[in-house]
Amino acid sequence: MSYELRAAAQGCKGQFELLIEISEELGLACDKSDDTYNVNWIEEQYARFKIWAANIGAFAQGHASLDYRLRDNDQTQRFMLGFLVTLADFTKRGKCQYPYLLATSDSVGRDERKLERHATRLES
Repeated sequence: MSYELRAAAQGCKGQFELLIEISEELGLACDKSDDTYNVNWIEEQYARFKIWAANIGAFAQGHASLDYRLRDNDQTQRFMLGFLVTLADFTKRGKCQYPYLLATSDSVGRDERKLERHATRLES
């Protein structure tokens, strides 16, 4: 049995977790009302993803798994795989925005060391 969808969902989960970790460490999680994409918003989207993934069986095993249930429906399987890959790509792009945000902030010097520490993780 192929586990492509589970692997793609795990990739999304990992990207979300890394995005949250990086945003917390860089101190971009602020309480400003105009900061739409702060860490609380990211965590909320991650929670929604986990609920959605649990409901459709993305992380389930055996006959309950999404991979198993879509095994005979190539079109839907490709659609779901494309969706999960796109979601992982969007979260990866979110991580890549942090160098730009730091460069335009007043606290660039303080955060440069943290950014350098995460440089390789931003590229993954």
